[in-house]
Amino acid sequence: MKTILFLMLIINIQLIAQTNNNNNFDITKTYLSQIQEAVDYAPNAMNQKINKLKHVIEQGKHQRNILEKQLQKTKSEKEQREIIRDFNFILQSVIMLKTDIQKNFPVSSEINYLNRNIPLLLKKL
Repeated sequence: MKTILFLMLIINIQLIAQTNNNNNFDITKTYLSQIQEAVDYAPNAMNQKINKLKHVIEQGKHQRNILEKQLQKTKSEKEQREIIRDFNFILQSVIMLKTDIQKNFPVSSEINYLNRNIPLLLKKL
C-alpha cells in the first residue's frame, strides 16, 4: 500500500513539473507571437508600428531570462545554446527592423527573416 502511494506521489510531482515547464514555454511562445504580430502590423502611421516594435524589444531581455531558466530544466546544453542563439537573432532582427523603418530603409529582408525563423523557434520549444 505504501509503495502504491509513493508511486502515485512521484507521478503527481512529475506531472506538476511538466505542467509548470509547459506554462513557462507558453510565456515565451506568446512573446514570439507578439513579435510576429508587431512585424505583420500595418498601421496607417509608421510611428504606431515603431512603438509596437519598441514594446516587444523592451520585453526581450526579461523574456530571454525566463526562457534561459526554463531551458535549463528541460533541454540539453547544446539545445539551450541553439535556442538562445536563435532567440537573440530574432530580437536583433526586430531591433534592425525598427531602425530600418525609422531611417526609411528597405525592410523586406528583416521581415522575411522573422517570418521564416519565428515559426522555426516556436517548433523547437
